[in-house]
Amino acid sequence: MEGSSTNSPLRERLAEQVRTRRTTGTSEENKGGSSPEEMREVSPSCRILMLRLIAFAIDTVALVAMGSLINIFFPAYCLSLGEQGWWIALPVAALYFTLLDSSIGGGRTLGKRIVGIEVRTVRGGKLNPLDAFLRFAPFGVVFATIKFSFLADQHSLIVVGINVIGAITLAGIVTMPFGHPEQRGMHDLLLDTFVLRSNSAYESQHFPLTRAWIFFLSASATICALAAGANIYLTSDPMRRLESILSRAIAQSIPEIEHVRTWSWMYKAGNAPAFRALRISAFVPTGISEGRGAIVSTRIRDKITNSGMIPLDVAQLEIVLRSGFDIGLYREMDHEAFAFHVISRQKLPEPTTQPVLRYRSSPGQSRRNLQKAPVSGAPASKPGIAPPTQPKSAPRIVTPTQQP
Repeated sequence: MEGSSTNSPLRERLAEQVRTRRTTGTSEENKGGSSPEEMREVSPSCRILMLRLIAFAIDTVALVAMGSLINIFFPAYCLSLGEQGWWIALPVAALYFTLLDSSIGGGRTLGKRIVGIEVRTVRGGKLNPLDAFLRFAPFGVVFATIKFSFLADQHSLIVVGINVIGAITLAGIVTMPFGHPEQRGMHDLLLDTFVLRSNSAYESQHFPLTRAWIFFLSASATICALAAGANIYLTSDPMRRLESILSRAIAQSIPEIEHVRTWSWMYKAGNAPAFRALRISAFVPTGISEGRGAIVSTRIRDKITNSGMIPLDVAQLEIVLRSGFDIGLYREMDHEAFAFHVISRQKLPEPTTQPVLRYRSSPGQSRRNLQKAPVSGAPASKPGIAPPTQPKSAPRIVTPTQQP
């Protein structure tokens, strides 16, 4: 009796040690002699998701730096591409993630190396380059959708449908990690990959995907409902259809501009009667410096007023012109905005015959000097275009210090 009472505390302590080892999963027999401190992580914690976001932000900065290097070494080529050069970002980013997320780069991009995480397959190995490329593909779809929708007719039902595809893809990337115990997104589930801390001995487990699918399907249903509402709005509102028609008419009649977008809104100030403001945005490949922006904006104004399609309640017209380049990873754009008063049913002062410069932004003027467009006459790259008529008086130029 005395011996059993003496051994009972010892037995309790041994049993407690066995329970502790089984709970933390740090048994030396199962983990090859790893210490408990090294094997605390029994599954990817929620902090992994935050580390992934930080790593992605760092990778974005690295890609932007690559874009700036492309601009430094090939400025004339970037200017020749204009806004059509956004596709350059796709192969550069695809090569970056394909090489570094695969076994070639150890499963770690620059951002992942800094925060201490890496990509593995569910079997514990590294990705081959093909799987790493396919894992990047959903991000490429989202990026291409955003760029395409910006340059296309925003009122087109086809553009709305493409936006839905991109939004659903983004929803799968963003929402599914919140419903998965291992924080795996749609791109991880498709390629059987997951992200964990570097040199971790954790092995992926089979988890039910019910919660992840609930998150994804809920987000997708919301996106589809919003898209259906947008389609109904676009097809039922005559003003939206007129804006789309105006954009196409302007682009066809003035070949030296591209990517025309038109939208309008109602404006009311104080006790004055409400009126509609119409804004037109366009890209000018030949440049808008040296007064050319005022000439192009006047041509656009003349086209609108002579077309007979302008709504009767439009009292203010604003034309925003941009010039420069966008290669997806880096962009340099000049902007000029001109305002006109137009004839309408409202009792307004004499319509403005010359454009009034509202604001000007020239962040990349040093690079823009590589391409100087003529002030008058058609651009050399567009033969056969009649030269625009010079205004009788020069437009009012607002210096940056005078901007509102």
